[in-house]
Amino acid sequence: MLRQLGLVQPNTPIVTTVHSIQVVDGARLPMLSHDWSLTHIVTPDAVIETRVQRVQPAGLEWDKIQPEQIASIPILQKLDSSRAQGDSSN
Repeated sequence: MLRQLGLVQPNTPIVTTVHSIQVVDGARLPMLSHDWSLTHIVTPDAVIETRVQRVQPAGLEWDKIQPEQIASIPILQKLDSSRAQGDSSN
């Protein structure tokens, strides 16, 4: 949603904090088309640069969002309304 609103760009760093035991060296985690790749992982002992070479998602994948989700999530209602009106900024 943040990408859809223009608040996150393709080059925006994506950082998380985890415990050191949660970092698995060399593991390939399953990634779906809507998943963002981390650029940095911060543990109590280190800052790890992931160096992932993957294109970040361009925005919401509307074909994967259920009507019930849109009906129950106000920001999705707003974005869907803007999309239906042909607003190119969303």
